[in-house]
Formats: sequence, C-alpha cells, structure tokens
Amino acid sequence: MDLQTYQIFLAKLYTDPVFRQRFWEEPEAIGEANGIDRETAQKIRQIPYFQFFSESLINKRLHIVEQFLPLTWEVLGTKYDLLFREFAPTFQTSQTQPYQIEALAFSQFVLRKNREKPFLSLLQKEILRFEQALRLLRFEHHKHFIFCKIYAYPVHHFWQKKQELQAQKTIWVFVRIFGKVWIDRLFAARK
Repeated sequence: MDLQTYQIFLAKLYTDPVFRQRFWEEPEAIGEANGIDRETAQKIRQIPYFQFFSESLINKRLHIVEQFLPLTWEVLGTKYDLLFREFAPTFQTSQTQPYQIEALAFSQFVLRKNREKPFLSLLQKEILRFEQALRLLRFEHHKHFIFCKIYAYPVHHFWQKKQELQAQKTIWVFVRIFGKVWIDRLFAARK
C-alpha cells in the first residue's frame, strides 16, 4: 500500500458518511476493495474519536464555503447546514483552490435541488445565481471571459435591504480580462 492510496482512502472515509458506515460494518472487505490491507483496516477502525474528527472536517468546509457564499448562507438560513451536509459527501477535488471550487459546486448543487423540488422563491434563486456569477468571476482558474446574465430582480439592491425588492428585469455583463474584473448593469426595465 502506497501513501497516496492510504491518503485517498482516509479522505473518503472522513468525508463520505455512507462509505464510513460501510467501512464500520465490514472494515476488511471495504479496506481490501480500496487497496488497504486487513491489519491497517482494523487499526483505522480502532482510532478513537473518528466520527468526531470527520464531523469537524465537514464543519470546517461548511464554514469556509459560507465565507465564499455569504448571500447563499443568508438566503438559505437554516437550510444551509442541511443542504451542505447532503452535498459534502458528493464533492471531492484534488485541485488547487478547493474551497473556491467547492463553493461553486455547492451553489450549483443548491440550484439543481431547487429545480428538482422548488424550495426557493424567485428572488432567492436570483440572488444565488448572482452570487454564483460573482464567485466565478473571482475564481482565478478562468483567466479571460465575458458573459451576460439576465435577472428577474435588481439583485444588487439585496445588500441595501431598505425596502422589499420589486421584480425588475436586469441585464448584467461580467468581464474578466488579464485578472481585472468589470461588472456592469446594462439595463433595468420595470414590469
């Protein structure tokens, strides 16, 4: 067993609750299927506070992603934790900037869940889409791009919260060239 196999196995064990439960039920079989010998699998199973440590890793990821997506956290409220815990086992990356990638993936996950079974208002959905576009702009992996988005609400006023936002189609242009970011609202029309 090489170090990389061992690290990948532990990472999956710490972050995937279904995999962890299967391992707890059959440590030797699951260990062997993942390149871990029987003796090592038994030693891993005997680690004290294993569940506590795996929960602390998920909590750390949850709070870091929350910092990348403050509007999503605010809009989802109590659903944020539940949705993140459902999302966490499905996401693994070995790329650099894993939390930025995870924030984008979580945003996509929430919007996909909403399409399957709607739980967000149109305004909430638009705020999540807007924040997702902002996060994509600031993600260094994408060097140069231009894209346009149409929103049903003037989502940029969400921060002000002085009055209830009224539906108003708004077109935004997002540009990133040579590391510089430009965001501009082109058009806002009342219904």
